Amino acid sequence: MKLDVANWKEYRIGEFFKIKRGKRIIKDVDYMQERDEDYQFPVVTASATNNSISGYYHSYNCEANSIVSCGEVNGFFSTYQEERCWVLDTNRIFVPIKGTGLKLNKFIAFFLITILKKEMFKFSYGRKARPHHIMNTIIKLPSSVNGEPDWEYMENFMKAMWGGGSLKTSIPYTNQKILLCDWKDFFISDYFDVKRGKRIVKDVDFSTIKDNDYIFPVITPSKSNNSVAGYYHSYNCPGNTIVCGGEASGFYSTYQEEECWVMDRSRIFIPKEKISNKINKYTSMFLITIFNKEQFKYSYGRSANPNNILNTVIKLPVDKYGNPDWNYMEEFIKRIQFSDLL
Repeated sequence: MKLDVANWKEYRIGEFFKIKRGKRIIKDVDYMQERDEDYQFPVVTASATNNSISGYYHSYNCEANSIVSCGEVNGFFSTYQEERCWVLDTNRIFVPIKGTGLKLNKFIAFFLITILKKEMFKFSYGRKARPHHIMNTIIKLPSSVNGEPDWEYMENFMKAMWGGGSLKTSIPYTNQKILLCDWKDFFISDYFDVKRGKRIVKDVDFSTIKDNDYIFPVITPSKSNNSVAGYYHSYNCPGNTIVCGGEASGFYSTYQEEECWVMDRSRIFIPKEKISNKINKYTSMFLITIFNKEQFKYSYGRSANPNNILNTVIKLPVDKYGNPDWNYMEEFIKRIQFSDLL
């Protein structure tokens, strides 16, 4: 389903939502990290990981089927909360206004939070996403012929992405815990060499459309679409490879399953022989999560050039011999819900 933005219009968030502030409770005093029969309601914090859930409480202040955003700490990072939950005071609850035609469900919510996250650049610790800021934020949405937001289009678009309404997976959700006590520091150079890509020109050398001749993805430093910006008739990077942005998108890393052409502003990770049989899509997904935590070290002024990358220190789980535990990494990713769809 193609996203047509020609008929999108601007709307104030306050036209459709009231904004309610959460309430403070204290970790390990009021709420627990583990879920049990008494502490069953997720606690939603300003974290940008684990859908912002940091524990469980015995009560709730936010209804199920809600959008929640970070207000003071992680400016405007937004999530969809399917269950009733307790939202902390650093967060904001989006309450749909009756009579606006908005009947929120998970499909519309996921469409909206994608739009909301595009507004994160406007907010920071120095300019917090307070309720009046949020309500006066302008967003663009698909519009119907009568000038109202086209909620049906948004819902159908997301359902199409879900394959008709639900992603089918054989792996149920489990709350896996990572124990960091058995992790060690390693240089990336211990296990990888790094090679620079090569420049080709969009609409001259490569096309945005895939066809019988232009079949190899072109990898740029973009943080969208798994960094794929088009297709080329040749490749300079084998499949089953990790690639990162070097100069423009400092160290943002992706896994490329297919043979591809990597542009000159990106870097190709070449596994050393001792781990060549350990790198697959599961261990790679584990690694790029670790790599992406290092992005804060790099910017346009401090490029992630090969030397900087190779000297970057990362923490990895280790086996009883003190070596990276590749089997643990692989099995951890395989146990994550929907990993069978990777």
